[in-house]
Amino acid sequence: MISDQSRLWLLAACLLGCMGTIFTSNSFHLGQSGVPNLNPSPQRYCMKAREAARRCLSTTRRSRVRNRRRRLESNNSRQSGGGGDNVQVSAPAATCAAMLEQVSLCEQSVFKAYRQINMSWCIREIQARTICEVEWCEDVPNTPQSMKSCNDECNDVREALSKCERRIVEKYFHRGGLLADGTLSSRH
Repeated sequence: MISDQSRLWLLAACLLGCMGTIFTSNSFHLGQSGVPNLNPSPQRYCMKAREAARRCLSTTRRSRVRNRRRRLESNNSRQSGGGGDNVQVSAPAATCAAMLEQVSLCEQSVFKAYRQINMSWCIREIQARTICEVEWCEDVPNTPQSMKSCNDECNDVREALSKCERRIVEKYFHRGGLLADGTLSSRH
């Protein structure tokens, strides 16, 4: 029969052996960097605000060109003796500046949201997507069947991650006084 002291030593040796296997195993490897961080994509979330600012700037440029032409025509008609009308210059530049500020606020909200998404709020979804892609999508032959398997197995996890991202970004939009599409709400 083995003494109690020998049993404890045997148990300690087994425990160390198991722990050594867990810490040195390559069976679960997530690539060079481990679980990746998601990159913020303000283009995707701030598309409507950017488009509105782009339209405003192009309209402002066109109206400036028209106003310059009118002023030149007015000056030419005054010089030729005609009584040219005073041409009023519209000032939508302030509106465009507000729209550009809105785009900036939208982008800042997206970056803040992604900082939280990567730190804690969607970490389970990020891990699940990473594990799924490592298991089903990496190091597989590039055949239609393997691509279909990758999409079938990982589609739900990708969708869950996308929903989590969207929920957090919308929360930060709300904090910044923006609507879900990144534009200013009516109360601001």
